[in-house]
Amino acid sequence: MADNQRTKQRITPALEKNKWKKGQSGNPKGRPKKPYCIADILSAISKEVSEGNVTKLESLLREVYNHALKGELWAVHFIADRLEGKPKAALEIQVDEPKPITIIKEDW
Repeated sequence: MADNQRTKQRITPALEKNKWKKGQSGNPKGRPKKPYCIADILSAISKEVSEGNVTKLESLLREVYNHALKGELWAVHFIADRLEGKPKAALEIQVDEPKPITIIKEDW
């Protein structure tokens, strides 16, 4: 049989019975729900309202801010990283003398 010819699969009555109908989904129940993870739990807790009609997340961030005002360096870094972004690492490259670029062409 030639490589470019396709062979038809014989459809048995058992296969015909389980074959999808036109317009029918192959996954009627949809994608399974992901398990409840730590990020979901923390997100739900952070949205809860605590004393003073503020969210727990806002209370937490106010506490971090108070620590920064007291001079605690970790809190200052935390706030700066969130407001300004972490600084990019700088690379210093020293070139003694310029060297030419060699191009090698190989025929495959």
